[in-house]
Amino acid sequence: ALGAEIEVYCEERAIVVSYLKDIGGLVLERDGSLDDYNGFEIITKPYGREEWGHMVESIFNTLQEHEAVGYNEPAGSNYGIHLTVHRRFLSPLSEARIAMFLVDEVNQNFVRAIAQRAQIYNAQYGVGMGAVVNPNLRSVSDGLTKTYTDYDIAKSGKIYGKGKYCPVNFKENLAEFRIFQSTTNPVSFVKNLEFVWALIKWTNASTGCSHDHRDFLLWLNTPQQRSEFPVLSTFLSKRVFYGTNFTPIISSWQALMRKPLQTEAVEPMAA
Repeated sequence: ALGAEIEVYCEERAIVVSYLKDIGGLVLERDGSLDDYNGFEIITKPYGREEWGHMVESIFNTLQEHEAVGYNEPAGSNYGIHLTVHRRFLSPLSEARIAMFLVDEVNQNFVRAIAQRAQIYNAQYGVGMGAVVNPNLRSVSDGLTKTYTDYDIAKSGKIYGKGKYCPVNFKENLAEFRIFQSTTNPVSFVKNLEFVWALIKWTNASTGCSHDHRDFLLWLNTPQQRSEFPVLSTFLSKRVFYGTNFTPIISSWQALMRKPLQTEAVEPMAA
């Protein structure tokens, strides 16, 4: 089950908020990082895949009908989407691999393409690694808690994030994925959900300690995983990835995709 925070911009904020209230189960609030008059944040409960199937349609149809935007919002390029999962679904090794996956330079363009934004938070802020210059699985698993003075946290032996300036912020009970550019395109949003679900499943279920996107893709391109994560598989089969705030990324991994579903770029999965 994943919870979401979706930051959007809308000229008719009061009207779209009134419609979103009718959906139920949503918290709608202002945020200091958003436009004072047109920006707001949609906060959801944790939903499973079937529930998200219904919620995506309700939320994003409402946003699009009222011309709300995220990716191309006019107030700037910092509107984001955060996805949160309870840490009981993650093993300690899974958390370390996820943390490394999102900050490893080898995965930089791959993660940017999926996140659809240029700014992926740096390892220096990243996963509670403090002053570690070249993080690796050993430094993540052995050294993270030493960057905190709270004895109870250190005693728990759990990874802890360093706040909002990290790709995934490990809180006491929650892991918050913060990499995604905001969007009101439902296909793009589902791609984000599927990526988090797939990354969790791969790091929990696969053997070894790899945090390389090429190994992730070898796993993703098995028939079972392609069937389970069809939107993500289709998205990653593109040749070129566009965004409003970065130079187009030419796929270096398309050859790894089994029976590519698309060989040419399509329109950006934007607002």
